[in-house]
Amino acid sequence: MSPFKSTKLGILSNSVKYILDRDDLVGAAVTTTSTSHVWSYGDYNYICFFNPGTFTVQRSGKIDYCLVGGGGGGGGGYVGPPFTSLEGGGGGGGAGGMLHNYNYDTAEGTYTVNIGSGGNGGAAQSLNDPGFAGSPTTITGPGITPTEYFTAYGGGGGSGAESNPPFIGSRMIGASAGAAYAAVIPGNLITGQPALNPIAPYRPDGIVQGNASGTNSDGECGAGGGGAGSAGSPPSSTPAAGRGGDGRRVFAGDAGLEPANTPGSLTIGEAAHPSLSLEPGRYLAGGGSGGGTGSTPNIARSAGGGGVQGPGYTVTSLDAIQNTGSGGAGGMEINPPGATKAGGNGAGGIVILRYKRVVDGG
Repeated sequence: MSPFKSTKLGILSNSVKYILDRDDLVGAAVTTTSTSHVWSYGDYNYICFFNPGTFTVQRSGKIDYCLVGGGGGGGGGYVGPPFTSLEGGGGGGGAGGMLHNYNYDTAEGTYTVNIGSGGNGGAAQSLNDPGFAGSPTTITGPGITPTEYFTAYGGGGGSGAESNPPFIGSRMIGASAGAAYAAVIPGNLITGQPALNPIAPYRPDGIVQGNASGTNSDGECGAGGGGAGSAGSPPSSTPAAGRGGDGRRVFAGDAGLEPANTPGSLTIGEAAHPSLSLEPGRYLAGGGSGGGTGSTPNIARSAGGGGVQGPGYTVTSLDAIQNTGSGGAGGMEINPPGATKAGGNGAGGIVILRYKRVVDGG
């Protein structure tokens, strides 16, 4: 006798009920190109893209998505000769936008992943060398509507030292805003470079992808770029450059993304620094720190990988950590051996998918 009973009575065999529940809860078997990283942990399969590629959904189901756009480059610092007291550090680059789409009903078919590139830092070869904005990360394919849910915009570039009013260049606005510059006009300290807000909302539900940069009224150091998790900070009175805004956790701290649980060659984002009061998890899309001076103390990197500058004339890393969508740090005010005026480069974006594993119940 067949083990199946009539559905008209509302009675299903365990096997049939399992299949129906599985259809509602999990994604199909998914195949990808060789450009992706694939692994499993716990109840989920994961796919990570650092480069463009495709994946094919062979059976419709629910998938969680995380997209991060390319981070903006830091603005270039400036110093003479001639020395006119107009020197200043560049503003930090804004982080790329970060989007989460949970339990998305993904249709069968092939999807194309495009990874946004990070923006170059300001070259600091002349006055007003802002960083360039990052480019968007996108997923396109059958049923991807509205597209705003699958477009993570690039972060804004940080302003270069010695920008001119009104300081709202096209390079400075993005998913997270690139920061204001630091400079002094003779006899008139610039007090008014406001925090630059990201273009919003980007999504029909009003969820923004990033945050504003720090404000800037300092005559030496740059402000921090906005991060996906928080706004950038202004320079302090020490003087010390502003810290970039923090990034955000991927999938709310999913343990499957920790290095111990991913393939040996794969590291996603970074853990929050112990000095930061943040939840555990892997962070992406931090804003770049502002550019400092030769006496600037060490700047803690924002969670997610914004650039950082060391004490004195030592520069440890102006470029954002690769594949995080974070902003680059602003260039320094002065350029002795071992330091640089050029802004750091923003990091390219990333796409991560996860879907519940299909386990055959027999």
